[in-house]
Amino acid sequence: MLLLGIAPAAACLFIGIGLFTHTLGHAPLFDFHGGDWFAAKRILAGRTPYELDYLRHRADLIAAGGHPNPNIAVPAYPAPALLLMVPFGLLSYTAAAMVFLVLATAAAAGSLWVLDVRDWRCYGALFLSYPVLHGLALGALTSTLMLLTALAWRYRDRAAVVGSCVAAAIVLKLFLWPLLAWLLITRRTRAAVIAVGGSAVACLAGWAVLGFTGLASYPEMLSLLSRTQERATYSVASLLAALGAASATAQAVGVALGVALIAAAWQSTRRGGGEPLVLALCLAASFAASPILWSHYYALLYVPIAIAAPRLRVIWLAPALLWPPADPASATWQIAFYLVAAAAVTIWVMVAARRTPADRALPA
Repeated sequence: MLLLGIAPAAACLFIGIGLFTHTLGHAPLFDFHGGDWFAAKRILAGRTPYELDYLRHRADLIAAGGHPNPNIAVPAYPAPALLLMVPFGLLSYTAAAMVFLVLATAAAAGSLWVLDVRDWRCYGALFLSYPVLHGLALGALTSTLMLLTALAWRYRDRAAVVGSCVAAAIVLKLFLWPLLAWLLITRRTRAAVIAVGGSAVACLAGWAVLGFTGLASYPEMLSLLSRTQERATYSVASLLAALGAASATAQAVGVALGVALIAAAWQSTRRGGGEPLVLALCLAASFAASPILWSHYYALLYVPIAIAAPRLRVIWLAPALLWPPADPASATWQIAFYLVAAAAVTIWVMVAARRTPADRALPA
């Protein structure tokens, strides 16, 4: 119990020390530096934030049998997300990193608060989890995605709010597109329309600000990222590729599994499954269908956990079991272990959904 109580403070101390001593396995806030702050600097200088030629070079090296370091950080977010980072580009890197770290930590804790989690032990469990700490240490946007998903759940009966939150989440990370299926399955058609329209308008406006630089080549860039980082992540496609499957086959199986999970979410409504189960299955579909799935993405598992169990239960420690991961490029079992943990959380929510309170059931 004491360990859970001091975990948030210990987490902040751990990341703070790593920020200035390079003890996190990467440069301090590695993703934030290469993918956000650097992109903001390029935008402020009137240059394109994307580095397509560099990714093409890496892909050529891999095709020729080379093994470049998969741990790279290049701007890959859609234009609207990169424009949000422009204010950080006005600061020195250290100042920007510290501000970002504080905001990201607050977003992680805020996602539980939004879901009415008041048990302090749950916050301790959150900050004991490697996916959460790793996301904060890298400077990833995962805690922001957690907060947006939590807000979407809390205000799910307000079409404008939930639609805007889902649109923002998809714009930040395209792999969360199955959240649209959650809205449609739960008969929130208006919210789904707002989400689709909002994300489209945001992307169009964002690229317009950049002079549409990088828009035509953006699909190629995503494809190159999948090819160059496929075997360094914790996705279904990565597991199958590590087992010898062709890249196209591995990605196709992952997408098929994602579609199957969405179908299962729809089928669960016909069998009286509660809405927490629908959201959990759609999040699981996001994990299954994405060819790139970093370990910190698994912090999103805390959203369905918090919905189904606002007080500490054993399931809260499931993501904490993922600490520390081995290099997935050399440990196929580790990728499988992450996927099993995601499946375990989904199955637990499935069982818990049978005791879902009336106010969390599907809308009439």
